[in-house]
Amino acid sequence: MNQKLSFVTFFIAILCLAFLQGCTAPTMPATPSPTPSATSAQPDINSMGLPDCEKVKDQSQKDACYSYAAGSAKDISICEKIQMPSWKDYCYRNAAVATQDPLICEKIQGVVEGSKDSCYHDVAVAKQDQSICEKIQGFGVGWKDSCYHDVAVAKQDLAVCEKIKGSADSCYSDVAVEKQDPLICEKLQEQYMRDSCDTAVAVAAKDSSICEKIEEQKGQDSCYKGAAVAAKDSSICEKIQDQGGKDRCYSSVALAKQDFSTCDKIEDQNSEYICYADVAVEKQDLTICDKIQNQAVKDRCYLEIAKTKQDISICNRIQTIYIQGDCFFHFAVKTDDISICEKIQSQSEKDDCYWAFAVAEKDPSLCEKIKENQYECYSAFVETTDYLSVCEKTQDQLSRDTCYYMFAGAKQDISACEKITTEYHKNNCYSEIARAKQDISICEKIQDQSEKDHCYEVVAEEKLDEAICAKIQTKALKDNCYFEIAKEKQDISICSKIQGSKDDCYSGVAVAKQEQSLCEKIQGQEIKDDCYQTVAVYTGNLLICDKIQDQTTKDTCLAYAQ
Repeated sequence: MNQKLSFVTFFIAILCLAFLQGCTAPTMPATPSPTPSATSAQPDINSMGLPDCEKVKDQSQKDACYSYAAGSAKDISICEKIQMPSWKDYCYRNAAVATQDPLICEKIQGVVEGSKDSCYHDVAVAKQDQSICEKIQGFGVGWKDSCYHDVAVAKQDLAVCEKIKGSADSCYSDVAVEKQDPLICEKLQEQYMRDSCDTAVAVAAKDSSICEKIEEQKGQDSCYKGAAVAAKDSSICEKIQDQGGKDRCYSSVALAKQDFSTCDKIEDQNSEYICYADVAVEKQDLTICDKIQNQAVKDRCYLEIAKTKQDISICNRIQTIYIQGDCFFHFAVKTDDISICEKIQSQSEKDDCYWAFAVAEKDPSLCEKIKENQYECYSAFVETTDYLSVCEKTQDQLSRDTCYYMFAGAKQDISACEKITTEYHKNNCYSEIARAKQDISICEKIQDQSEKDHCYEVVAEEKLDEAICAKIQTKALKDNCYFEIAKEKQDISICSKIQGSKDDCYSGVAVAKQEQSLCEKIQGQEIKDDCYQTVAVYTGNLLICDKIQDQTTKDTCLAYAQ
C-alpha cells in the first residue's frame, strides 16, 4: 500500500482541507496531458525506454515519454531533454521518487502551483521518511499534515501521527487498519469515529470479534456484515440482529463467494431470488437463473447475462414481454441492426426501437414504421419534414393537439396553435409562443381571463418588464409578477407595486442583492428572521445573525454562516 498512498491521497487531503477551511487550495499538479492530436496513434509511453522516446514525433508525447523513462531509469539527465516546463517538473518528480532523493525536487520550477511540495510528499512516502515533510511550504499546515499522515500509514508508525498539527484521528484510524490493531482506535476522540475505525479493522483483519466493541446495534450489524464479506463466512451473518440486515449479509457473502447456496439462508423469498440472480450474473451461469421461481427476476437474470455475454439467443429464454423487449432493443442498437426491432412483442418498445434508429440515422422515413404516437418520432425532424401533415394523420385528438403544440413551439408558428381543439392546450400554446417571441399581443387571443393573465405574467418575466404586470387582473398573479421581476432585477422599488404583503418581495430582493439592510423593511418577524439568516449564510457574515430574534433560527444561522 505504501507507494499507492502518494500522489492521489495527497490531492484528496488538500482538496478536503480547502473545503473545510473555506479556502481555495492551490491547484495540485496532476500528470500533464499530451496534446489531443497525438494521443490516438502512439504506443503506451509509460513503458517506453529512452531509445523509443527518441522516435516519438509529437513533442508533447515525447516529453511525456522522457518523464516516465527518467523515473524508470532513475536518470535525472533525461529530464533535460524535455521542452514543456510542466512535463519537465513532472520528470523531476518521477526521478526524485524513483531515487528517493528529495534534493531533485529543488529543480522543480513550479509551473503548476504546489508541484515542488507534492514532490517532497511523494519522496517522503516512498522513502518512509517524515523529516522530508518539513520541506513542504504550501497551504498552511494542511499539506504537511497530509504528508505526515501518509508516511505514518506507510510506516505503520503512530509516532508520526503525533506530528500532525490538525486532527490526527484519520491518521490513527488508517494506521490501525494497516496494522489490524483495534486498540489504536481507542485514541480517536469521538465514539462514531472509534466505531468506524473498529469496523474498518474488523474488515481488514476478517475478525468479527472486533465488532463486539461497537455498542450501537446498527453500527455493530454493519461491522458484522463487512467482516462476513471479507472473510467470505456466512456464519458471521448470524450475529446480525435485524433480519433484513442479516439477509443482505447473506446476499453479499454469496456474491463474494460466487456461491448461490448461501442465498438459501435468506428468509425473504424475493431477496433470495435476487441473490440467485446476482450470483448468476457474476458467474455468467444461466443454470442458476433457471432455479429462480419469480419470473420477472429470472428474466432480468437472463437479460443481464445476455448483455454480458453478448448472446442474443438468450433473449428467447425471457418470458416477460417488456424485459424481452429490453433485451432485443439492446442488441438492435448494439449491432446496429434495425431488423431486430421486429422481434420485440411490445408495440411501445418496438416503436421506441424504430425511433432510436430514426434519430441515430437522421432518417425520418423510419418513423413510418411506428404504430403509436408517430408524431413524437417526427418531432425530432421538425426542421426537415412536413410536420403539420404528420399531425393531421394522427387519429387520436389529444395526440393530434400535442403534435400541433410541439410543432408550434419548435417553429414558433402561431398558426399551429389555431389548429388545437382543446382550449386549455391551445391557451398554453399561445402562452408559449408569446413568451418565446416576447409578444403580449398573442396573449389577447386567449379568452379565459386567468389563462390570459398567466400569459401576460410569463411574457413580463421573460422581458423583465414590470409594466406588463399591470395588465394582469388576477391579484395573486399580478403580485407574483412584480415579485419575480423585482427579485430578478434586484430592484426593491418594484415591490411597492404589490397590493398584498410585500414582505416576500423585500426578502427576495435582499437575498438576491445579499444586502441585509433591505430585510429591515419586512413587517413579519418570521420572514425578517429568515431573510437575515439567508443573507448571513450567503455572505458568511456572522454578525447578521445577531439581528435575528427567534433563538432557534439564530442558532441555525450561526451554525451555517460559520
